Amino acid sequence: MSQNCQSPEDIERELLDKTNAYLRCRSGGMDASPPLVEAWQRFYCTYELRVRKVLEKWHLSDADREDCFQDVWVEVLVHLGHFQHDPGRGRLATWLTTLARNKAADSIRHRYRHPSRPLGHDGVALLDTGPGPESDCERHWAQARVRGALTQFADQVPESSFRVLYLRWIEGREVAEIAAALGLTPEQVRLRAHRMKRRFRDLFERLMAKESFSSANDCLK
Repeated sequence: MSQNCQSPEDIERELLDKTNAYLRCRSGGMDASPPLVEAWQRFYCTYELRVRKVLEKWHLSDADREDCFQDVWVEVLVHLGHFQHDPGRGRLATWLTTLARNKAADSIRHRYRHPSRPLGHDGVALLDTGPGPESDCERHWAQARVRGALTQFADQVPESSFRVLYLRWIEGREVAEIAAALGLTPEQVRLRAHRMKRRFRDLFERLMAKESFSSANDCLK
């Protein structure tokens, strides 16, 4: 059947498959084939507007709305491969709409419970290659990588040491501020921050090497 004769469900399923293949390539640091790049651009341009329209209906500040938008795309990059295309139970657009609504609601709840905002969030400054779907994908994927690695790392180190890592290298807090908050000396903060950063970097490199190996075949399609 030619693409002009395909049903919307078939087109969506084909686009989803190619988009997932593209993301597997990018997660492994591999160059995707032109059809996969085109599929990602179509996917991003199609659903970016939908996500933004959903978020515009909520009473969010511009900064919170942009944070929610970024969080939605991080979730997409992490969980899109597990999305089961089933028109009888809901399409991809429905899943993204629900995801955007949930992120907006979470943002409002967080605003009421925590009036003061943190200095930054996971992976925001890791990559900034300019505008466009591909660079957006790189930035979102970098955030998703960091968040996934941080989740694993938190289970492997003492809680106090993880908090030092997070406050120092993710939120960008000053040594003296961290020391006061955690009841440590500045020298203890510096030592733990250095040690945890080195251990986290080792874990992150292992995870990236594993992703690269598993995605190499996908990029040849």
